Parts: sequence; C-alpha cells; structure tokens
Amino acid sequence: MKRIFVYIILLVFCTSFLDAQENLSNDYKSVIAQKGVLDLSNWCFEEKGSAKLKGEWAFYWEQFILPSAFDTILVKPEYSQVPASWNTKASGLNELPSTGFATYRLKVLLHEDYSFLALRLRDVSTSYKLYLNDSLIAQQGIPAKSKEDYKPSLKSGVLPIQLPAKLKGQRVKQVYLTLHVANYEHYNSGLWEPFELGLPEKVYNKFHFQMYGNFFVVGIVLVFAMYHFVLYFLQRKRVVTMYFGILLIAMFFYVLLNTDRIVLTFFPNFNFSLYYKLGYIFSFGLPLFYLPYFNKLFKDGFKKLPYKLLLVGSWVVVAFIILFPLRIYSGPAKMVYMVFQMFVMVYISGFELPLAIIKKRRFAIHILIGVLFVFVTAVHDMLYSLEIIHSVNLGGYGIAGFIFIQAYILAKDFSASFKKNERLKEELSFINKNLEGLVQERTYEVELQKQQILMQTEELKATNEQLIEMDKIKKGLISGVIHDLKNPLNAVIGFSELEPSEFSMKYINQSGRRMLNLVLNMLDIQKMEEAQLMLHQEKVSVLGVVEAAIERVSFLLEQENVELKNSVQDNLVNVDVDIIERVIVNLFSNAFKFASGGKVEIWSEELDKNWLKLCVKDNGIGIPDKKRNEIFLRFGQAVAKRSGSVKSTGIGLTFCKMVVEAHGGIIDFESEVNKGSTFWFTIPRVY
Repeated sequence: MKRIFVYIILLVFCTSFLDAQENLSNDYKSVIAQKGVLDLSNWCFEEKGSAKLKGEWAFYWEQFILPSAFDTILVKPEYSQVPASWNTKASGLNELPSTGFATYRLKVLLHEDYSFLALRLRDVSTSYKLYLNDSLIAQQGIPAKSKEDYKPSLKSGVLPIQLPAKLKGQRVKQVYLTLHVANYEHYNSGLWEPFELGLPEKVYNKFHFQMYGNFFVVGIVLVFAMYHFVLYFLQRKRVVTMYFGILLIAMFFYVLLNTDRIVLTFFPNFNFSLYYKLGYIFSFGLPLFYLPYFNKLFKDGFKKLPYKLLLVGSWVVVAFIILFPLRIYSGPAKMVYMVFQMFVMVYISGFELPLAIIKKRRFAIHILIGVLFVFVTAVHDMLYSLEIIHSVNLGGYGIAGFIFIQAYILAKDFSASFKKNERLKEELSFINKNLEGLVQERTYEVELQKQQILMQTEELKATNEQLIEMDKIKKGLISGVIHDLKNPLNAVIGFSELEPSEFSMKYINQSGRRMLNLVLNMLDIQKMEEAQLMLHQEKVSVLGVVEAAIERVSFLLEQENVELKNSVQDNLVNVDVDIIERVIVNLFSNAFKFASGGKVEIWSEELDKNWLKLCVKDNGIGIPDKKRNEIFLRFGQAVAKRSGSVKSTGIGLTFCKMVVEAHGGIIDFESEVNKGSTFWFTIPRVY
C-alpha cells in the first residue's frame, strides 16, 4: 500500500514538473522580439519546439489599425513588452489606464521551408481580433472602441495556420500578426500571456498533454469527494470525512475554473463575469472549506479566537468579490486576498500543525507535508497570477498531492481500526479462557503500580513546580516578544500605506532594525548557551564602533527626544565588531526608553594597558536595589516603562552579559532611583 501511494505521488508531481519544465525551458531558449520584429528565420521547430512570441510588440494606444493600413499610417508606434499587461510597469509603456483599446503588431521572420504551423492561443484581456497578414484568423469576444459595443470573452486553444509563400526578393518569409485588443472589465489589460508558434503536431500534443493532465486531476478530486461522502453516510460519527468531502468539492471547482480554463472546454459560452467571480471565490475563499476540516481533524481543534478571526476574514474576502465588479476585485485588492491566504496557510503549517506534531497527534507530519505541497504550488500560482513569473498553474497538482496524502491517512486509519478490532477479539477470547489467572495477575500489577505511584509522588511535585515556573517563563517570553514586535510592525504597516517619504522610509528601516536586533539577540543567546557562538575578533577603533551604534539608533534618538553626548576616546580594541555594536545599541535603547526627553552620555575609561571600560549613563527613573540581582537574568526587567505598558522580553541585558563575558570582560551598573543609571562593561584593549 505504501509503495502504491508513493508511486502515485511521484506520478502526479513528475507530470507537473515536466509540464512546468517544458514551459520554463522554452522561455530560456526562445528568441525575443526587438522593436516589433521576431526573427525566427534560424529557428528549427523540429529541434527546439514551439517559440513563444514574446518581447517588444509594436503598440498603438487607442487605435484599431487594419493590417492593410499600416503601409500608409505615419504614427510611430510605442513598444510593449509581451507578456505584460499594458497598465503595468512590466510592459515598458508610459502609465496607461486599465480600460481602453489598442493595436498590437508583430513582424515574424520564418525560414522558407515552413508552410504550415500552429498557434497556441492564450487569454487576452479581455477581447481581441487576430489577423495573420490581412486575414482575420481568430476572435475572442468583440473588441470595440466603446464599452457599449464591446463584449468580453475567454478563449484558449490551438489554431492551425497556413503561411504565405516567400515574396520575390525576400530572404525569408515575413508574417505579420495584428491584434485589436479592448478591455473594459478586468483590472489588467492586453497580452498577459504570450502566444506560441510551432509545428501543428507538437503544439497539439503539448496542448492535449496539459488538458489530459488537468482532466486527470479534476477526476481524482471528484472521485475522492464522492468516496468520502459515501464513507460519511456509512459511518456518521466520523464527521471529519464529511468536512473533507466538502473541501474536495471546493477544490474540484477551483481546479475546474482556474487551471487552463477547463470549464470552457465543456461550456464555451459561460458567462464572463460569473466565470471570473466563481474563479476568485473558489481561489481566495478556500479557507472557508479547509479551516473547518483542519479544526475537526484533531480532537482539541484550533485555538478558538484565531480560528473565528480567520473565518471572518475569509467571509469578508468572499463578500467583497461578490459585491464588487471584476475591475475592482481583480485590482490591487487581489494582493490583499493573497497575503491573507498566505497568512492562513502559514498559520496552519507554521503553528497549528507543528503544535499537533509536538503533541504527537496521529498523522500530523503527513498532513503538514500535504499542506506544504499546496502551499508551495499556491505561492507559485500567485506569482504567476501577478505576472511575476511566466509558467503554468500548478495548483491542481498540489491539490492532487494533498488529496493522496489524506487518502493515505484515511486508509491507514481504517487499517488500524480493523487491526484493533481483530486484536480486541483475540484478547477477549484469551480472557474468557484465563479469567481467574488474569485477575490475580492484574491485582499484583495494581499493587505494584500503587507502590510506584507513592514513590514517584514527591518527584512529580518537584517536576510540577518546575513546569509551572517554565510556563511562567514561556508566557513572559511570548508576551515580551509580542510587545517588542508590535510597535515596529505597526509602524512598518502604517507607513507602508502612506505616500513614501524620507521620514517614513527611515522609520520603516529603523523598525526593521529593532525587530532584527531582537531576533539576533535571541539566536545568539541560544548559541552561547549551547556553546555554538564563534567570536570573530579583530582590532578596531572603539570610537568607530560607538559611532556606528549611534547611527543605528539615530532615529530612535529623535523619536524619544533624548540628548546624547559621546565622550568616547579613540582606542584600539580586540572585539567582535558586530556583536559589541549590538551590545552598545541595546544599552542605548534601554537608556533612551527610560530617559525619554532626558539626557544620555557614553564615555570610555582606560583601566590599564589590557582593558578598556565603556560607560552609558541616563537620567531616567533608576533601578530599585531589590531588582539588582534580577537585571541580567533572562526575561528579567527592573521596572515597567514610563508609559506603564506591558514589559518587553528582557533579553537585551542577558545578551549583553553573555557577549561581554565571552570577550573575557565584565558588565555591571550603578543606579539611584529617580536619578538614573550607569551601565558599564570592559572589553580587551590593544596597547
């Protein structure tokens, strides 16, 4: 059974890999159009396969120019990159609106040996007419100069074309492709996917390979959905099978609507607006289906508050898509849906499932692997949707892998249940035959266990006290980390939503540095505790290290309105520059925090030829004597901030102490309540 499961997973993902690899490899070896001309005169379609018609296409904004009129027009074209929407920077055009109409034109040079080729047609947003030289060969919807006369549509497929003969005096065949494109519905417009030109047999084979692969995935999803519904009706207590069946139905519609327009194969006249609305709902509304499933999968379920908030967020996304037109919900708001969905998947795969693994829940690791399959392919498809990469949709294959893993789990579960029933049957038969002896044996075991319990009571009490203390430490760490990350994260989010300015960029940079400093402190503390941190000491100017630290906290200095005086004398020291600089930054941050609006001073003292002393003084609220022994302990913090807000992690001074002692120095402080504190430490001096 395990081998069959592994073989099926490998088959699905090898198929998806080959599909994507073929597209990507064509991207690498394709010729790029230059100034509206694509030179394929040396392109061998037999050896290199299809050629993607990408690069610079001639572009005429708000004009529908017939192919026969190009010899007489005097308007010089702009050049648009393909694939790219004309209203994005990737197109290389000046800023254009998403709605309007335009003409694309590409001159293709071909070897004279080719008379019959085929075009792999792709979606164009959102209507077009395609001309080969002067002949209209394909049409999607009705492109028009006004919204009243325009009709959007979706179309993909393969179009065989007969090439004209080479004209006398020409070295190669010249073919002109002219596209009249109009869009008044979608946020993105134009040629967002490149057409492909190749030999008819190869183009058709590639198209059918992709379609059959998609049909395979759709069929698998639907069959497994029906299978799980049948299981639920046969065994109503296993509610999780019903939830999984509902999730599979949602995934079925996702693949049907979003993977190579499969649904259009069966319903070519499907309503354009409804098609997109359903596609977006089953793409970005999937959390409504997989959150309840994962919540029911384990006995204790998800944390209630995050679970409810994620469900509400998913409903908000779906409601937005339902209530607003395509041009609104396919625009920048799409990035919000994607970020939200990534957050949901990161929450599940980065928190809930690892927590289930720690709790040793059955199949938690298998489920995590399945979720990661979906997560990776979802990220790929989102980048593809945003036109950041040009590949193929892999979401269906990720879903297929996820389904097979869930089916494997279900099969193992039923197998375990069957074996358990068989074992219980055998045990019952044995008990019936040996009841008296078993009673005596069990009585002896109970007495023995009673003695063991009495002996272990004291140990359990001590262990319980340790666990309570560890739980307090864990809660303190979580509370502190949340507090120390909340403000800089709020700053980053808040300023990123405003118009960029020097002040906002500087604020975002400093907030990022504060978060990085916290993470690095925690990592280095762990390394030092595990004796894995390696110091990289070098001879440097202590004044330069201090000035670099001041530069890093300059924005915090302005924010807290603190006056900083630097009286450090220039001396050579032998230290790990980056780590000692962070020690000084931590001392500055503490001083600024407790001396907001006051004064902070740093100076140096030469103790002897081997040691230099650095001192940081503030005129803040000071540290009580009763807190003196706790100040350098992990998660220790002398007092709350002036504002009375929640305490921070308290790991900054722990980090400082470990670093200074790793250099062979010492760290200490003098303080007087309501007058301020002076923290000092020693570092090796180069005499």
